[in-house]
Amino acid sequence: ELFVVHTVLMLISRLVAGMRVPARRRSGGAGGAADTALLHGFVGWAAAARAELEALRDVVDRYDWRAGRADVMRSLYMGMVPVEQRRSYGEYYTPDWLAERICEEVLDDGYIAEQVRAFMEGKEVGGILDPACGSGTFLYHAARRLRDSGPVRESYLNHNEVADFICAMVNGIDIHPVAVEMSVANMCRLLGDIDLAKVRIHQGDSLLIRRPGSSVHGAGTDSMSLYTPSGRTLVLPREFLRNGADVEKFVRSARDGRPLPPGIGRGMGAAGAEAVQSAHAEMAKIVREEGSGVWAWYIRNQAAPLLLRGGPPVRRIVSNPPWVRLNAMSDAGRAGAIRSLASDMGMYEGGKRATAFDIAALFVARCHDLYAGGAGAAEARAGWILPQAVMTGGGQWERLRSRFGGSLEALWDLGSLPFPRQGPSSALLVGGRRGGGRGAAGAAMRRMELAGRGARRPDRHDSWSGSASRALRLVPAGPRAGAGAAGGRGRQGPRQAPSAWAVGGGSGRGRAMVRNGATLFPAPLVRIEPGTLSEGTRTASFRTRAGRHGAWKEIGAQEGTVPASWIRRCVFGHDLVAFCAPTRTACVIPIGPDGRWLGGRDSARFWRDAASLYAANRGGGRHTPATLEERLDYQGGLSRQLGPGGRGPFVAYNKSGSRMYAAAITTREILDNTLYAARCSSAAEARFVSAILNSDALQGALAAAKENQRHYDTYPWKKIPIPRYSRSDGAHRRLAALAARAEAAVVSLHGGSSGGIGRGESIEEVRRAGILGSIDECVAGILPGYAAQ
Repeated sequence: ELFVVHTVLMLISRLVAGMRVPARRRSGGAGGAADTALLHGFVGWAAAARAELEALRDVVDRYDWRAGRADVMRSLYMGMVPVEQRRSYGEYYTPDWLAERICEEVLDDGYIAEQVRAFMEGKEVGGILDPACGSGTFLYHAARRLRDSGPVRESYLNHNEVADFICAMVNGIDIHPVAVEMSVANMCRLLGDIDLAKVRIHQGDSLLIRRPGSSVHGAGTDSMSLYTPSGRTLVLPREFLRNGADVEKFVRSARDGRPLPPGIGRGMGAAGAEAVQSAHAEMAKIVREEGSGVWAWYIRNQAAPLLLRGGPPVRRIVSNPPWVRLNAMSDAGRAGAIRSLASDMGMYEGGKRATAFDIAALFVARCHDLYAGGAGAAEARAGWILPQAVMTGGGQWERLRSRFGGSLEALWDLGSLPFPRQGPSSALLVGGRRGGGRGAAGAAMRRMELAGRGARRPDRHDSWSGSASRALRLVPAGPRAGAGAAGGRGRQGPRQAPSAWAVGGGSGRGRAMVRNGATLFPAPLVRIEPGTLSEGTRTASFRTRAGRHGAWKEIGAQEGTVPASWIRRCVFGHDLVAFCAPTRTACVIPIGPDGRWLGGRDSARFWRDAASLYAANRGGGRHTPATLEERLDYQGGLSRQLGPGGRGPFVAYNKSGSRMYAAAITTREILDNTLYAARCSSAAEARFVSAILNSDALQGALAAAKENQRHYDTYPWKKIPIPRYSRSDGAHRRLAALAARAEAAVVSLHGGSSGGIGRGESIEEVRRAGILGSIDECVAGILPGYAAQ
């Protein structure tokens, strides 16, 4: 099914690029090259579907594909390929506004002017590369930046010359063939009718990993080795691969059983010519025994990274590399090859960090080495979109920062603005004559945030030059703890010290007096869909929420009626915002206020069915709880919240995210496991701690306490000396009072709305009211070595 979807997407992309449906052939006639280009490569099997091809062309022709200023091909791909498939390849597509902003930063006018001059003098240009181009968002905005720049406008180049200049400058590589076709279509949308042979966007492996069983090749060789499905090897000289027309003739003549045409490989010397002749004989055998459908297309695309590697270094890189952990890769062979490469480059760290190795870090280091002359190459600049861990993370991220050393120019904390569902991100800006490179310790730290109250998060198609620049702003973030240059395990920033909430040892080794919430899962058996609960004095009827993953997604929502006392209002991660939890999530949990399971569960049909569904779909792990009750109370996460130890006010905060949000909760509540809670001695102490955790001033230290890119867990309590509340301390009392004011402001903003408010809205309201600034002043006085001034 996915193969068919990919075929349709590729055909649409080629139609958008101006290719035509092949004309019906007359007897003895032959279609022209322009007509057959549509069905070149692995989509050739669709040639038999003549009526469907013409219908598809008619649909594509209804739209003005050159209108707009965004990567519309990306939305087509995201709408047709399931998110699970995209996630498995680390495909998180960059919003247009962010790609435009980074291209604006990296492609400065001075550089463009140099390249325009070289082009007009007939010299080779420096070039721009996206080695993981996807649907071409970065390439599209790089091309727009070139076209609209002052140096190009002032060059007096005509339209065709401008298009030729852009095609000579812009290079793209992606391992996904469908994404490459979309990139080409986007370039055609921008530039109009152009010679597709001049577009330098190809399908291939930017990492240039040599692995038998795939058509990839070594980076330092003079030849490319192709491995066929039956195990044959085809070796082609690098010089021969530079002429795409020669490659086409090479394959077609082998397919037809004809000799190698005269002039193929001219100027290569005797050894090169002999190698091409030998390869041609082997190609004829391959075609005869394994088929001929895609070889010319395949060879040209696979050669592109090797040829780019062998040419002049590119001067600019703009890219969003794949974000995927090594242990999540479905191709075990490629995962092993990547692990080996990472080890050779000094990027891989085994042990407990092995499962967290993200290939994005390796991708950045490898591409700078292969295409830009190395991490510290003079004159090279780059902008990369990476997980937020690049700012403070250890392991491969620490090693990546160390590799760039003095050429690391800036780090932008983007939070969840670009990828609200995928997690926080950062932009890493490398090198440049303007910044001079200040090293990781001195790199400019900036944070991107909404411009103020009422500012709308930009849509992915919004442009930076339009609405996005008004909705967002980049502000100085100050150096973050842990963001110093690596070089061993030590990092710059405040000394880590345990808080008064940590027991059993210091320096991060103790146990925090903080507990995770209950695992209120699976959703179809526990969580009630909003708006479906109907409660009476004795019973309650409802529909549960559908699951999102695995078997629970297939099972879907359930309907039922249970005793009204079984309905519990719980606090989930989405219920908690800064300083309060204005909403609750209704759940079916037959447990009493003392933490003991209620009787009569077997008499309720809903619970009997839920227990049976859990038993049938729970999974086979030896540590997987055997019953639904054991699942909900896994490791006592539910009962301890309701027993004697669960009494008293507490402060709750989010387990993971790009920013910490905390709330003082003074009533007895059940928290789910996306939250942590610290029991407090009084409501004042809960508000005091919530103010510390919500403060802007401490966010850098809180982020630096993480031991992976996402999770706070209990780490801050072991690494930041957060004190217990003291009523005799005036600063403590003031901070608790400020938290109460902040809570009132957020509650007023919510106004009883059943839909809740966003976390960003809550913190912005407190910031706008001036309360957060006062909180920051107090926190800076209480934790002077940890709070940003």
